[in-house]
Order: sequence, then C-alpha cells, then structure tokens
Amino acid sequence: MKRILNKTLPTIALVGRTNVGKSTLFNRLLEKQKAIVSDVSGTTRTRNIGVMHWRGTPIRVIDTGGLTYEKEYLFEEEVIEQSELALTDADVVVFVVDIQTGILPQEEQLANRLRKLNKPVFVVGNKADTAQWRTPAMTQSSMALGFGEPLLISSTAGIGIGDMLDVVFDALPNIDEHQSESDLIARVALIGKPNVGKSSLLNAFAGNEEVIVSELPHTTRESFDVDVQFEDKRFRIIDTAGIRKKAKVTAGLERFGVQDSIRAIDEADVALLVLDVTQPFSNQEKHLISMIKNKDAGIIFVMNKWDEVEDHSQEKRTELTKLTRVFYPFLKWAPVMFVSAKSGFRVHKLFDTIEAVAKEHARTIPQEELEQWIVGVTRKHKPTIGKGSRKPKVLAFEQVGTKPPRFMVTIKYNTSLHESYLHYIENRLRETYGFDGSPIFISVKKFRG
Repeated sequence: MKRILNKTLPTIALVGRTNVGKSTLFNRLLEKQKAIVSDVSGTTRTRNIGVMHWRGTPIRVIDTGGLTYEKEYLFEEEVIEQSELALTDADVVVFVVDIQTGILPQEEQLANRLRKLNKPVFVVGNKADTAQWRTPAMTQSSMALGFGEPLLISSTAGIGIGDMLDVVFDALPNIDEHQSESDLIARVALIGKPNVGKSSLLNAFAGNEEVIVSELPHTTRESFDVDVQFEDKRFRIIDTAGIRKKAKVTAGLERFGVQDSIRAIDEADVALLVLDVTQPFSNQEKHLISMIKNKDAGIIFVMNKWDEVEDHSQEKRTELTKLTRVFYPFLKWAPVMFVSAKSGFRVHKLFDTIEAVAKEHARTIPQEELEQWIVGVTRKHKPTIGKGSRKPKVLAFEQVGTKPPRFMVTIKYNTSLHESYLHYIENRLRETYGFDGSPIFISVKKFRG
C-alpha cells in the first residue's frame, strides 16, 4: 500500500501567470535554490514541492507552472492540470502577481477559478522592491481581483516575506503531528538520460500523476521530490532532468537542469540509474556513470520498459545482467532490477532493494572484527609495492565513515601500496560483508614510528 506523506502537512500553493516570480519566492521560502529561476516563460512545468518551517511548524509549499491559458503554448494543458492538483492539495492559495505590470487578462481568468475554491486566497504583489511600488495607487488593480488588499513583497530582496508568512500562517489548519527525518528509509534520486522513463517511474512509485510525462526530451527541468510510504516505511523519491553528454548539453535551462540533477545525486542515499531496456547501451550511459561513480550514493540499475521486451525469461534477464557487468565493470556491485513503470510490473520490488542498499550504505563493521579480518587478508596475499623499493606493511585497518562506508589503511612511512592492492582489499570486503549497491572508499595513511 502506497500513500504520499508530504500531503499530511499544511500546504501552501503558489499560483499565477508566467514570470511573476513564483519560483524566486519558492526558493526564498525554502531558503535554498530548489527551483530553476529564468526569464524564459514556462521554465516551471511540473509542480515543485518543498518543505519550509515557520514558527517551528513544517509547511509544504507547492510551486506551479506559470499559466497563459493559451492552447498553443507548449505543455499548457499539462501545466493547468498540475496547477489544479496543487489547488486540490492546498490549504491556502498564494496568488502571485507582478505589482509593476498590473493585472493582465490571464490573472482575471485565474481569479475566476480561485473564487470557486472555498479556500483562503491571498494576493501577493511581488517585485515591490522600492517604496514607489508600495503605494495605494499601485495596489488598486490587484484589489479588483476580489481577494482584498495585496500583500506586498520582493522575493528577490526578501522584503515583506515575514509579514506575508504571518498572515498566511494564521489561515493554515492546525496540525498535531510533525514528520521528522529520523524515520526516512532513504533519499532516492532517479537519474538517466532523457526519455528513459524516470518521471513515469516516479508516478508509479507515488501511484499518482505527480509529474508531467512526455515523449519530448527535457520535459523535466527541475528535480521534483515526494515522500512515499510503502508498508509503513517512508522513502523520499527525487525525479531529475535527463542528463546528456556535456558536449550536447545546450546553454540555459537544460544546463541548469543538469546541474540541479547533480545536486540531487549529492543529496541522495541511493541513485536509481534508469535505463531503457529496449535500447542498446550507449556512450551516454557511460558518460552518466562516469559522473556518478565517485559520488557517495548507492546505485541500483533499473532496466525500465520491460513490458516492451518480447522475451521475459530468466535467461534473458541473466543475459542482460551479464551485459551490464561487461559494459560497467566498475559497478559490478550494483543490483540490476527489471521493471515497467508504465504497467507497474515489479516497481514495488524496488522498495525492498532500495532499503537493502540503504542499509549496506550505512553499515558499520566493529573495529575488533576488522583488525582480525585484515590479518587474514594480508596473510593470504602480501601487500604489493607502489612506488619505491621498500615493501609496505599494513599496520592498521579501520572504518572511518559511513554513507558510504569509508576505510583507512595505515602503512609504514616511506612505503607505498599499489592501487591494485586497494582493489584487492575492496573485493575481499565485499566477499565477506556484502555492501551490495554501495560504493566503498579506501584511503591510505602513512605512520612514522
């Protein structure tokens, strides 16, 4: 049984036409650069959701795409649908307008929709950067929308944000329970090249049309995250923009989207590398893997679109798994899962694999056990020399970190270990302790004594 946990928090939806500063306000409220901000109309398409805190209370904030109500506008119908979902979820609606340009016909059309909601609606006059924009004359057109006097702010400069939040906060429902991060099983980033089905997979996880799905590449421009409960366990799923080879990434919004995806990987415990099983492996995947192999996240190969493959036999899965090991030998420790986001086939099995990888990612080996283990490892295969002529001797071996597991080898000063010996230690660690799906980092320290 799946349900979306973010929706249990009191919720504010930011709505308005394009280029009024909703995403800038969203970032200001969350106190981080989560939404891409651009002068290009329609930068935000899918709802962007985050959690802010005010007066000690967690509040869910939804940024929505700018509305034009013009059918020829790319993804306009989908953006309207996403905005409607946000309005359904919202306890309070913040209707953002540009105080400098006045009210346009699109905003009058949106106001007609908001009057039917039976929910508190506050008009927020953004871009009131200087005193000249904070006069009664400037607020008259906004008053005509029928929601009272606008709350004047500058999301860029941070002017009036606190006063606005006090007003909005008082209109929110009371909540009895606050979610903490302590019960979160894992932060999971969906990564891959464009059009492999990442957004469809997020929708399959959530059991809802949370994000726009399209065959057009780069439909997803910003990372989108949602907390999902599966069998009483909470997972944070993060959809990201498709990543292409650097040489093919265009300047502007696509580059911002790729940078946002990389940030999402940095924040994740586990990355799901989503591949289109109907397509052969390509250099794009190799480029993507080269970007993430030195990151801290655990990794799971997700072979999507399994419903489109004619041969569903175990032999076919084994063949493709072996092929994955051949193409990406440095990720031979990453599990390979076969799913269909479209039909939902085995998507629920991913939760168990994610939890298992998250546990390995955070695993700690007792020091006494490691000390005995390294003696046996070095006895079976003597340390090999790196640079120089002096034979190295391992003096100590300890775990120095988790998420991912990090180990330190201490050797004699003026000696060195060959890099291949570090690979040998890693392979023996995996043979003994598993660490399936998690990277392992081993560093060397020299002791003068």
